[in-house]
Amino acid sequence: MNKNILDVDSDSFKNEVLNYNGYVLVDFWASWCNPCKLFGKIFSNVYKKFYKKVKFVKVNIENSSHIQNKYNIRSIPTIILFNNGVILSTKVGLLKESDLINFLNSHKLD
Repeated sequence: MNKNILDVDSDSFKNEVLNYNGYVLVDFWASWCNPCKLFGKIFSNVYKKFYKKVKFVKVNIENSSHIQNKYNIRSIPTIILFNNGVILSTKVGLLKESDLINFLNSHKLD
């Protein structure tokens, strides 16, 4: 995994995501999830193109069931885009790299 992408859990989620001033893209995943493993590489590649505009974080649902329940994560991978702690958009399922780029570009990130 990309060392610049933060792993957050129930203890750090509020500080790293909800209290962050700007855009945060959260990838909800689990180690047993094969589509999550594939998406992890895509997530890391897209980070390289958007790291100046968006903070990228990962939440392992195995260690963060409180967050999983709060955001009603029922299928993984799931991504949620936050801005200043507010949910802007959610995508569920394995995305292609081009789809993730289009998803981010559609929000006209500043």
